[in-house]
Amino acid sequence: MKKLFCSIVCSLVCIMARAQMDPVYQNSAYLEFAGSGLLLSANYERILTLKPMFTLRAGLGIYPSDPVRPTIPVSFGYLLPLKHNEQFVELAAGLTYTKADVWLYQQKDTTSVHKKVNPFIFIPSLSYRVHARNGSIFKFSITPVFSQHGCIPYFGVSYGKMF
Repeated sequence: MKKLFCSIVCSLVCIMARAQMDPVYQNSAYLEFAGSGLLLSANYERILTLKPMFTLRAGLGIYPSDPVRPTIPVSFGYLLPLKHNEQFVELAAGLTYTKADVWLYQQKDTTSVHKKVNPFIFIPSLSYRVHARNGSIFKFSITPVFSQHGCIPYFGVSYGKMF
């Protein structure tokens, strides 16, 4: 009986020590330049499940039109681990709400008149992300923008903290 008790206590101590070495952060807050927020956005992301790792993200950003318009990016993603919960490939699909006529870096077509702007823009993303042991997150994303003007190649860079 003593051996069983000692085995259980030792196992629990090892599990608790391992859990303290590799904390699993399920929340993150980060700033994103370009990407789904179109110019600059502040985002909150939650890892919904750990195996497999599904995420849900929402943010608030701006798009530099005349006048400057707010953007609201929302996305659902999947994290594919590359290296022991530190490096990931992220596949995500999302919608960004804005009342701006989104052209990004393309030359505006003044010959065609769009009477009504679709406020929802589909923005999928393929990202490489790093979760540092100190709780930092870095992400580089390829984010094509599907607006009423077609598919516009785009990118995003993010940095923030996990908690």
